[in-house]
Amino acid sequence: MLGIAALLIAGKYEEIYPPDLKTILKVINNVHTKDEVLKMERRVLLALQFDITFPSIQRFIERFSRLAQMSERQVLLAQYFADTALLDCSLVREKPSRVAACCIYASQTIFKGPS
Repeated sequence: MLGIAALLIAGKYEEIYPPDLKTILKVINNVHTKDEVLKMERRVLLALQFDITFPSIQRFIERFSRLAQMSERQVLLAQYFADTALLDCSLVREKPSRVAACCIYASQTIFKGPS
């Protein structure tokens, strides 16, 4: 049941459309009830004090690139900048959203060319 609760938490955190609990219960042949799984999910989150993690630079790049309607090449360049930024220790203290925004801006600037 712990694995099912962890799957449910991860799905809610990572996926745009997380798996439905009914579907998960069907896959495991209804070995556990909905209430049991939800209680386990609550226990896991309480044990972690709801301190799961923060969104990564990658998630912000995905979101920002969709808003900016960037091409695949522009997104790949922004992802490259983000990967390179992770190697710079001085950027560790910066917020992931800010680093991602800089990567998006740099990529768009390069593809736009000189004015």
